[in-house]
Amino acid sequence: MGALEGAVPSYNSADIRLTYRPIETVELSLIGENLLQKRRLEYFQEVFPAPAEYVSRTASIQARVRF
Repeated sequence: MGALEGAVPSYNSADIRLTYRPIETVELSLIGENLLQKRRLEYFQEVFPAPAEYVSRTASIQARVRF
């Protein structure tokens, strides 16, 4: 069976999360998502008119405090 018309092509993805806990109740994280390419096609629809959906490379920081 051949590839479906309008199908999203296969891709590889890499994400990372680095976390540091200076004390038991505090957590600091650096997060990177979709690191292998600038953006990738996530959704494509040929039957109904809808724009293609892309996922971009992102980086974020997170701080959590537990109490």
